[in-house]
Amino acid sequence: MNSSLDFNFYLELNKSYGGTTLYNPMPYGFFSIVNNTISAILYGLISRKTIILDQQLLPGGWNAYFDASLPGMEVTGGVMPEEAIDGWSLIRWVEDLLARNETISLPDLNIKGDLLSIQRGLVSLLCGRSTSLYHDKWRRRHEAQWELGLGERDYVACHVRQGDKIIGTPYRTPDGKWGVLTEGEFIAVRTYLRNIRKIAPDIRKIFVMTDDYAVIEEFRLLAKGYSIHSFCTPGQNGYHQADFNKKSQDERRAAFLSLMEEVEIAAASHAFFGCYRSNVSRFILLKHFNPDLCFSMDSTKRWFPAWPFKLESTV
Repeated sequence: MNSSLDFNFYLELNKSYGGTTLYNPMPYGFFSIVNNTISAILYGLISRKTIILDQQLLPGGWNAYFDASLPGMEVTGGVMPEEAIDGWSLIRWVEDLLARNETISLPDLNIKGDLLSIQRGLVSLLCGRSTSLYHDKWRRRHEAQWELGLGERDYVACHVRQGDKIIGTPYRTPDGKWGVLTEGEFIAVRTYLRNIRKIAPDIRKIFVMTDDYAVIEEFRLLAKGYSIHSFCTPGQNGYHQADFNKKSQDERRAAFLSLMEEVEIAAASHAFFGCYRSNVSRFILLKHFNPDLCFSMDSTKRWFPAWPFKLESTV
């Protein structure tokens, strides 16, 4: 991408387009909303439509986490938008862009490049560290990194999914049948280690992003000669959305801020090994200093999947 983006110029440009489109986020995870918001803004730029985004997409507002304010209803003077687009529609739209494999040109911003480079540019524009009330917590990345014993680029990072992302959650079809909605794939620790040894043979520090302490124990058992670093603590046994939804808004916000610290550390690693079916891993790819050193351990090898869920019937 051959341009330096200016946020205020983007806001004025967005306001100048004809037609208004409201992005309605699906009630899913933090980085699902973040990634789809980036896609919604790209949709507006390519289709030359004014995008309207809810300032409260995230608990506390977008600028509680990022140094940007989203274009909201003030763009239209309070008039209801002409159309709405949801997360699934954006996923299908992005997939169509990928299938065409064309260079994307945005002459209004003097931008030209492939989809990944343009998305990375938008993340740089919209997802910088917040200078708001939460700035001090966001800045803790370097402090936390040094506390963990990690230097500059002297470690690799892994994102290992567990909990209901792997086990799945029940769903009911329109005809009344039940199935299991499985968002992720089980990837063995040995698979991560095999790829780490191949891609980064001289690195001996591994930062592991996981919410299941059994993963940390397995890394320490199998990765002889490596030091394992993580925010995960004994007693954590995987992420479960139903349990997370019971937390207060302040508790959820604190959890998101902690996750963003992990994301920042992973994005500064020598190499990243994640799962492209995961919104967290895909965001790290968009933030990482070198996307060529980001690798997917699951079956989705492109940076954005065709369909992020695997449906398995239990009938």
